[in-house]
Amino acid sequence: MKMLQFNVGNHAYILPISHVRSIEKMHTITHVPRTFSYIKGVTNLRGVVTPLIDLRLRFGMKEKKYDSATRIVVVKGEEGEVGLIVDEAVDILDLDEQGIASPDDGSSSYVNGAVKREEQFLLALDVNKVLEQ
Repeated sequence: MKMLQFNVGNHAYILPISHVRSIEKMHTITHVPRTFSYIKGVTNLRGVVTPLIDLRLRFGMKEKKYDSATRIVVVKGEEGEVGLIVDEAVDILDLDEQGIASPDDGSSSYVNGAVKREEQFLLALDVNKVLEQ
């Protein structure tokens, strides 16, 4: 199974490439008043107004200034397309879906599994849970 690996803070995440519409460099963000703090606003991606979620803020991490490595991962969820702001898009990986272990107790709010690759754990992101309010 093809997966996109990206980093947020000190953690590496994976997402099925089938959920990814595109990976973009940072664009101008238009702030939308009266939204959650993790919703940075909207941007125009190829003529489509796309809401942006900063995953650092969504995960309760400290905000970081966007730099040349920062990317917008445009994903398709149950509610439509949204851009996830990540620290870095790393690679496209070929992983065995059977090798992704699910959490035992189902308590993880945004992760639906993990896999060890080399010396690093990759956390499988559940896009629909990230998009829930």
